[in-house]
Amino acid sequence: MNVSHAAAWLLFLCLAPGSGAAQPTASTDVVARSLALHDPGGVWYQRAHRLQLRETRPEAEDRLTEVVLDYPAGLFVMTTVREGRRIEMRLQDEGGCVATLDGSTEIAEVDRKKYRLDCEGVAWWRGYQEYLYGLPMKIRDAGATLEAEAKTATFNGREALSVRVTYDPTVGGDVWYFYFDPTTFALVGARFYHDEAKNDGEYLYFEEQISAGGITLPRVRAWYYNSDDRYLAKDIIESYEQVPSGQN
Repeated sequence: MNVSHAAAWLLFLCLAPGSGAAQPTASTDVVARSLALHDPGGVWYQRAHRLQLRETRPEAEDRLTEVVLDYPAGLFVMTTVREGRRIEMRLQDEGGCVATLDGSTEIAEVDRKKYRLDCEGVAWWRGYQEYLYGLPMKIRDAGATLEAEAKTATFNGREALSVRVTYDPTVGGDVWYFYFDPTTFALVGARFYHDEAKNDGEYLYFEEQISAGGITLPRVRAWYYNSDDRYLAKDIIESYEQVPSGQN
């Protein structure tokens, strides 16, 4: 092997996943590797997405929810059934918000508060669904600050790379940790605190994957409390598709 061939082979060994070479330590590099797996074309914010969700809770009936995230049209639509009540909500950047309960916009104040059906509540639902199902793409949103170095951690009994993220107060006050497979850089979990010193908040295990249109999302999210590891819920993407923008 001549010198040039030896140098090329050494470079390949350094870059090849799982080669035993040192893992990237910069958080930005870890997140970039993860995005190269989950959204290699960088098209998440250029598409309209429809997700069918099954949300399971201990000692409660499963909730079936449909969410449309139409980024080109600036549109959010969510339809769900809670406690036998059919809830529909719609929020568009240029068109305001609409919410109905059992098909009616005449909603008692107690129900409006309970299900978050005023415009502020609909905006909350939009932010929640966009964040939860837009990971890991959301990690690089404006207002997010990544701690410089990724750390090696044990998460859900497996080795992972951990990235700590804080937010500008105008965006959010929680502290998040994201966990990535050290070989594939798939997003395998997340943890958030309202007050890290109090060990409050929750953590999520991500399992399986579901893909459409070049985007791969974690399919299953299992929720637990940080304080006592108590199981909370499981959210499952039953189906995921990309749909024409502006037709929802």
